Amino acid sequence: MGLGSRRCAKPTLEEVPWPIWSFGTRSPTTRSGIFDAHGTARRAAGSQGGRLFRNLDDPNALVILFEWESADKARQFAPSADLRQTMKRAGVADQPDLSFLEEVDRPAV
Repeated sequence: MGLGSRRCAKPTLEEVPWPIWSFGTRSPTTRSGIFDAHGTARRAAGSQGGRLFRNLDDPNALVILFEWESADKARQFAPSADLRQTMKRAGVADQPDLSFLEEVDRPAV
């Protein structure tokens, strides 16, 4: 089989929700340890992991993209008192924006 005839299989998209939180913080230095320490609670509530992003133009503006077991579990976790307290300790300065995303495609490039 020549290189030109080889096909790449398109990855199968999983039907998992992607909750995304965006918010501002008062102190970007305090959030890291608190975010890491809260991982056990997130995992118990259905989190499959995530990524923390910082705005290049505003280091206090953060976005967290999580992968969650189910939309129902993510929606149950979002308003929890534990999460509110953790965000307060982490210096979240405002009410976070929360959206639930569904992956529909993975473009090759």
